[in-house]
Amino acid sequence: MPLIQSRDGVSIHCELHGNGPLNLIFLHGWGGDSATWSGVIDHLDKERCRAISIDLRGHGKSGVPDTAYSIRDFSEDVLAVADHFGAKTFVSVGFSSGGKLACYLAAKYPDRVAGLVLVAPAGPGLAPIDREYGLQACREAGDWRKNELIFRNWFAPPPNDEMVKSYCQAIARTPLRVLVATAELFLWTSLASDIGKLKQPALLAIGAQDPVYGMAYQEKEMLPFLDSAMTATATMRSGHFIPLERPAELAHRIDGAKFCL
Repeated sequence: MPLIQSRDGVSIHCELHGNGPLNLIFLHGWGGDSATWSGVIDHLDKERCRAISIDLRGHGKSGVPDTAYSIRDFSEDVLAVADHFGAKTFVSVGFSSGGKLACYLAAKYPDRVAGLVLVAPAGPGLAPIDREYGLQACREAGDWRKNELIFRNWFAPPPNDEMVKSYCQAIARTPLRVLVATAELFLWTSLASDIGKLKQPALLAIGAQDPVYGMAYQEKEMLPFLDSAMTATATMRSGHFIPLERPAELAHRIDGAKFCL
């Protein structure tokens, strides 16, 4: 799969599946990688779409710069990948902190972003996660077993042990400086004034058993930024990790969203 050079020379790993007319660009969450979306992409109707998944800079198989983890850096990486594949317009599919990035792209590049799929997203404002607790989690993240103690409860019970282990090991492979920089950006930096009210059609997927980004959070922190007339919500029998826990159902919801008609 190709490595795309971003504006500042960082190599961005991405994968392309399908040959349909609709471009979907998949953005993973904190500490993860493009494998988060594998099950979802497997179930998509790829005669109707092209699914492009990205390892964000510092993650997975992408380059790991010492610095340059701003919202502009991440946005330009996404646009570089879109341009490489000739995706003049696309739907941003963002999970967790990737949802915040998806919203920023929609606000800053409305001519490129035709729609949004926000999957258990972190909203534009501040995340409900204590900063000192979060930084301690970053420092301990190199040991996947310590990650497991935190994130096991983010899956709907009873959690799948191999699923939890796989995701926690992906976090453990992500360098500490990247975990800290992305936590500072996506959890403890408000982009609310940059994003404002979004005009694109959106699908908001919520885990009924998500302990942090569930329905109450989304109603307060995400829905006010979306056009209520253009937003569909889907509550799923899942914890936070909807792409891993309910991949087939999520793919079905994406295929049926209004921007896919």
